[in-house]
Parts: sequence; structure tokens; C-alpha cells
Amino acid sequence: MPLQIRRGTNTQRTAMTQPLAQGELLYVTDDQRLYIGNGTTLGGVQITGYTNEDAQDASALLFSNGAHTGITFTYNDAAASISAVVDLANYQGTIGATSFKGSIVADDSTLLVDGISGTIVGPVVSNVTGNVTGNLTGNVIGNITGVITGTAGSTILGNVTGNVTGNVTGNTTGYHTGDVKGSVFADDSSIIVDAVSNSVIAASVITGSVRLQGTIDILEIGTAATPVGILLTAQESESISIYSRTDGLFDGGGPINFYGQSGTYLAPLKIAAEGSLGGLAFSGYNGSVYKLGAAMVASVAPGVDTTGDAFIATDLIFATSNGTVTPSIALTLRRDQVAESPCFRATPFADVTARNAAIASPQAGMVAYLTSTNKLQVYNGSAWVDLH
Repeated sequence: MPLQIRRGTNTQRTAMTQPLAQGELLYVTDDQRLYIGNGTTLGGVQITGYTNEDAQDASALLFSNGAHTGITFTYNDAAASISAVVDLANYQGTIGATSFKGSIVADDSTLLVDGISGTIVGPVVSNVTGNVTGNLTGNVIGNITGVITGTAGSTILGNVTGNVTGNVTGNTTGYHTGDVKGSVFADDSSIIVDAVSNSVIAASVITGSVRLQGTIDILEIGTAATPVGILLTAQESESISIYSRTDGLFDGGGPINFYGQSGTYLAPLKIAAEGSLGGLAFSGYNGSVYKLGAAMVASVAPGVDTTGDAFIATDLIFATSNGTVTPSIALTLRRDQVAESPCFRATPFADVTARNAAIASPQAGMVAYLTSTNKLQVYNGSAWVDLH
């Protein structure tokens, strides 16, 4: 016949009011443990045996009593669970592929990550790799590499210290206070603003108004190796005006200055005899192309050596065309203040009445021609006198 000992549940054992007699055995049916009485301990003393509960209790001691950095464990024996609190300010390590859910709070109870709204509300001191969707308020110190597409609120509140590498797609509205340093390139990678040479280099500039201020050389178009022309256009019935301030003296204060020399732009040489100091050409459209009609050229006098000259001996030459031949010299204002022309014509008047009506206050030296008498006249300071 098998031996049977006293048995019951653990609840019944712990509710006992009398201790088990010495050597008396008790078997607990719900956790399969064996207890023995010592005559004094209520419920008896457990006979040594390693169970799941014993393993859980021993493991809990390793977590709850061990030395850890940035993490604290709490063991719930009744629920057979271990809870952990992570101090992100001191935590060093990697969170693996498993999901982390919930809010993160700093030591001073400041909310860092709001698990309910799914937002980061605290400062981020680290590298961020990936996509950021939402608003950014605060300081960004470091590099931003990638594409920023979207709206950063109505304004960006805070400082950006570091490099921004990538594309910014969107409109920028507002004021910029501070320095902008660096070169500017067009879509075809051609340079527009060269920050190294401190110059603007552009194939074309389209704007309503351009104001340039600086020293003498405030605008350079083209290069010494590849000079270019300047095209100035105006709307119909409008004119192109040039304004300058001058004191009326010949000291370089005229509205347009021409500088002539016989070398290159980079290595100028003294201007040679009959060299051009500058000029103007006038062309007209004949229905298919523009053709030259007249020209005005300032030219160094023939046979003149300009070495060390205080001023340059110059003839001012005017050339015109009759419509069939290339423009030829019509008038030369010589360096010695003498006017030369292939032909001179005084202004013709029908008679004395017409002359006096046109020249109400004549001056000495004026010349006129009367067609009524076929006489060339000169005003001698008091009267008109026939020359023949």
C-alpha cells in the first residue's frame, strides 16, 4: 500500500495557525513543493529543491541588485516580470530591431519624446540620418546633407551653424540679415558670381535697373583676350540717356571717355601717329541689314610722336556717305583749330528780310548767302558786307 502524507494548496499552508510537528511532511499541490515541520514554523520549512520560482528569484537579484549604468530594473515576484527604466542622458548603447514604444523623460522630468503625439520635443545632440517630417524650432549646429523639400513653418526660429549641402526646393520670403559668402553657379554649372576673385561673371544680366558704384573701373565686360560689345536698346519713341557731372573743363570730366593706345588691353603702348583715340559709327537698317552711314573719329595727327606729350595732338574727323559709296571725310577739325572740308556752303536766304528774321542778333564773323543778289556776305560787327 503506497505511503500518503498530508497535502494541500499553498494558500492552505500559509493560512495554518499551528506549526507542523517535527518531522511531519506537507506536500503543496499547486506548486509541487515539499515542506517539513520543525515544531515552530507555521507551514513548515521547504525541503531544498530548485524550481522555476527559485530561478526567477535568483535572476531577479542579478538585475535589481547588480551595478548598471543608465538603467534600473524592478522585479515583480507575483507577476513574474522585470521592469526597466532607461536614463537616456547616461545611456550608451544600441536599441536593436525591436520596437521601442512610449515616452522618454529626462532626469528633471522634462519630456524628451512624446509617445502619444509621436514627436521629439527635447534637444537632439547627435547625428540624424534619415527623413525628418515636421517643424524644426531651435538651433542646428553641424552639417545638413540631403534634400529639404517642404515647409519649415512660416519662419525658421533659431541659428544654423554649419554647412548645408543639397537642394532647397521652395520659396524664400523675408529678409536676410548677415553675410552671404561663396560663389553662385547657374543650372549649367557656369559660374555667375566668383567669390574667389570678387567678381560677377555672367553671360547676360536681365533686370529693370542696375546701379554700379565703386572706383574708376566699376564695370568690366569681356576680357582682354575676348573683348565683347555693349548693346543698348530702347523702346520706340524713347531714347538712351547718359548723365554725368562735369565742371565744363577739359579735365576728363566728360560724359564718355575714350582711351586710345597701340598695344593690347593688358600691355598698352603709346599711341602711334594716325592712331584712333576713339570714335562713333552710325548705321541704318536698309530693309535687310544695317549699313554704315556716317562716322566720327578722333585721330592722332600724321607724323606726330606722342612720347611724353602733356596732351595728344588730335584731329577730329567727320565722314558721311551719299548713299552709294562708303563714308568719306566731310569735315576735319584740325589740331591747330582750323576746319577743313571738301566744300563749304553758307546758309542761303532769299533776301535781307529773310536773313534778318533768321539772324536777329548777328555776331561778327557770321556768313550768309543771299539768293536774291547771289552775294556772299559777312557780318563785320556792325553791318552785313558783300564779299564780292
